[in-house]
Amino acid sequence: MRVHFHSVGGALLAVGVWSMIGIDLVDMKEFQRQLDIGGATFVRRAFGDAESVGSGASRLAGLWAAKEAIVKAASTTPWRLSDVVVVDDGSSLCGLVGDERFALTLRRQAGFVLALAVRLT
Repeated sequence: MRVHFHSVGGALLAVGVWSMIGIDLVDMKEFQRQLDIGGATFVRRAFGDAESVGSGASRLAGLWAAKEAIVKAASTTPWRLSDVVVVDDGSSLCGLVGDERFALTLRRQAGFVLALAVRLT
């Protein structure tokens, strides 16, 4: 099991289990603070154009958690977080890094976003 702790003024946790499952927890208040500080530069570096256009803080926090969870589950580390693609077709979420595919689950509760990624290929 790989456990990664990230913290920039708040408690953020990411866990990778057997390199097939990744979990990430994002504190919404802390994420909003990061958006307020980093703004457009942060969004441009972390998200693709299609992901960021018209997205509010709640959606971006979910995408951020999903991307971080995917990185923990991926067999290789992507060069940039913007290389991790999250696809929302309205009924399900999936993630892509190169040729690898991931099933994703997002849960929002009590001011946090939890993402679970499972590597499928």
